[in-house]
Amino acid sequence: MSKTSPIQTAARSTSRSEAVTEAVVHAVADEEGVSPLQLEPLATVVDPDALNSLYSGDRPGAKLEFAYHGYRVHVDTDGRVALDELES
Repeated sequence: MSKTSPIQTAARSTSRSEAVTEAVVHAVADEEGVSPLQLEPLATVVDPDALNSLYSGDRPGAKLEFAYHGYRVHVDTDGRVALDELES
C-alpha cells in the first residue's frame, strides 16, 4: 500500500485560460523534469472532461485527490493543484 511522503511537494495554480487537467499534467511534468507528452495520458486515471467540468463553475468545497504518475494529486476548491510523491 502506498503512502504519501511529506518530503517532496509541488503546487501549481490554474490560470483562467488553463484547464485543471492541463495544470495537473504540467505540474507532474515540471516535477519530473520531462515534457507533458512523455507522461501517461491523464485519462488512464481520471475522466478529464469530468475533472474540468468539476472546476469550471462555482462549486464551493469541490476537492479531489487521485494518484497519477507516482504522485498523490490534490485539486483544491479554487483549482490549485498540489502534489505529494508516493512512496513505492
